[in-house]
Amino acid sequence: MKLHARHIFIILIVVSATIVSTFSLIKHGVLTTADSESYINAFNVYYSGGIDKFRTPIYPIFIGIIRYVFGQQYYTLAIIIIQHLLFIISLPFFFILSERILRSTLLSIILSVALVFAVEFANWNNYIMTESLSTSLFILLLFSLFTLIESPSVLKFCSCLICSVIVLLLRPAFIYLIPAFALFFIILILCKKEKKASAFYCLAVSSSLIIVTTAYFIAFHSLYGVYAFSNVSTVNKYYTLRQNGLIDTSNSSNLALVADIEYFKKVNGETNKFIRGTYYEIQTLDSIYPLKDIDEIITTSISRNKAKCVSLVLDRFRLAVTDYDTIAISFKSIIKNKIIYVYSVLLLASIIIIWGFIRRKKTNAILLILYTLAMGHFFVTFIGAQGDWHRLFEPAMPVMLLLAGILFVDYIKPFPTRTRARNRRDVVSTR
Repeated sequence: MKLHARHIFIILIVVSATIVSTFSLIKHGVLTTADSESYINAFNVYYSGGIDKFRTPIYPIFIGIIRYVFGQQYYTLAIIIIQHLLFIISLPFFFILSERILRSTLLSIILSVALVFAVEFANWNNYIMTESLSTSLFILLLFSLFTLIESPSVLKFCSCLICSVIVLLLRPAFIYLIPAFALFFIILILCKKEKKASAFYCLAVSSSLIIVTTAYFIAFHSLYGVYAFSNVSTVNKYYTLRQNGLIDTSNSSNLALVADIEYFKKVNGETNKFIRGTYYEIQTLDSIYPLKDIDEIITTSISRNKAKCVSLVLDRFRLAVTDYDTIAISFKSIIKNKIIYVYSVLLLASIIIIWGFIRRKKTNAILLILYTLAMGHFFVTFIGAQGDWHRLFEPAMPVMLLLAGILFVDYIKPFPTRTRARNRRDVVSTR
């Protein structure tokens, strides 16, 4: 069988990624953080038929299956090897998707190489955390989404829906997919009238995700008294409020909980800036008192300090250009920080889209879809979390690369011609 040039490129990308992953495995081995143990322990909760308070089911079940197959002694090593393999497998899908969207083999190779040699991707595969699978599975979701848009069918709809449900229950931050798929319906109806079938499939995905989310929220509420995927949101909000002296206990009927919070304020200070100390507080409270009572205090605290809470969220955009909140922003920190490049791409895309609406030009549907996904992940990261923006935004980097690529090809236009498709069905039209 004769190999085409694109097949050779794919092989080279896979080989390069395998080499990078091998070096990463040899250098780092199995890595864990404070979160890793909670994922491992959560499997026992789901295995017994319950719902873990802290972790959604996909990653704990993944860990449990690997532990069952490879045994207690080798399962952690098996987990990171499989995470590396899944990432390597996802790269050809990214390359093919890039070629279809950008219609430029050269730029598709550049973007794929950027993923391969972005060391943090390979290194995250060594951690027993959701970062690795979130990135790999999000690439597969992107591929299934654009395949569905290109030539809709029931099978492709099912593939896209399954990927969407898995990433949502893997990492609740993907909850923005619900409004995103609803927006895809509107975008495809308005911009690509020949894609009505694809549009309604996107609406069906959004509706299905609403059903899954609602069912999970109801089940979680029946156990813990709060409509949520987990208590992570409560922990993050407590962290932010506590570090800024905004915890308000005046409306709580749980006097013992109030007494313990006031005790922590007395011992650690009205504003507890010590990160580990803050987490110790909320973990201690969460282990003693109902999540419903803690969430009630947090809700009251936010409602009585709305302006300050908004200010804190906005300040995160400034703090994100440093590795830590306490480091002063400098020219060096700006240059080395990938968040700055994320800001630049999103700003350029925003200007182009707004200018297109002002000039009443025909809107680029694929650009709008990529922009919706990137902005969804961006805002969920900054609004929902108290820090670790680089880590939390990591799964969205493939879509950021595609967004940068389509801006480069369609608006900067550095290439006089594009790669010609042998078959029109091989290309996703961007017009």
